[in-house]
Amino acid sequence: MGCMLASAMKRLLLLLLPLCFAQADCETPTGLTQSCASKVQSATYNVDGACGAAGIAQISVPVAGECNIGVLANQAIGLPTNGTFEGTAEDTGFDLTRGNWKLESTPTGTPGDNSGITCFATVSGTAGDLTLSCTLEACTPSGDGDDTFQCSSVSCPKHLTPAAAGAMPDLDAGLSGDTGATGGDAGLTQDAGAAG
Repeated sequence: MGCMLASAMKRLLLLLLPLCFAQADCETPTGLTQSCASKVQSATYNVDGACGAAGIAQISVPVAGECNIGVLANQAIGLPTNGTFEGTAEDTGFDLTRGNWKLESTPTGTPGDNSGITCFATVSGTAGDLTLSCTLEACTPSGDGDDTFQCSSVSCPKHLTPAAAGAMPDLDAGLSGDTGATGGDAGLTQDAGAAG
């Protein structure tokens, strides 16, 4: 009886797994790309707000059918470089300009160090504008061991307004991207919480 039940569970899992990948709100195992009914798209915004300088950021979906979002911006703006659509993005057609996405910095890889920034995009009251509700987690070693950190959170609201046609991020002062030096978000330090 046990073997028949296990076999039936495996068949059920194989039948349901493809349905999960068709939805934006399904969890996927590490290493798998989450699928969405997205199209290749890009939107350029003027960014201002706390925890970083004002500037221009280009936010894009580089591959159709995936939930991944990329950000091209000067690192001083303080935005994570990667993100994904949220589960409710299906309701807005996976359209970047309608919010329902999240940006999240890559962990440093140091055990106990949760430093980084996470931002959730929602439509603001003005047509075309987005609000980013960001939280900066700044951690410093506490001196009690290699993996003991003292962390504090700072709210960092940001406002995105559509940039003029042809506007591009000023990358001369530093490209926000995966440099490998700080886990994927160059320029994110505890001092970033005081800027703005």
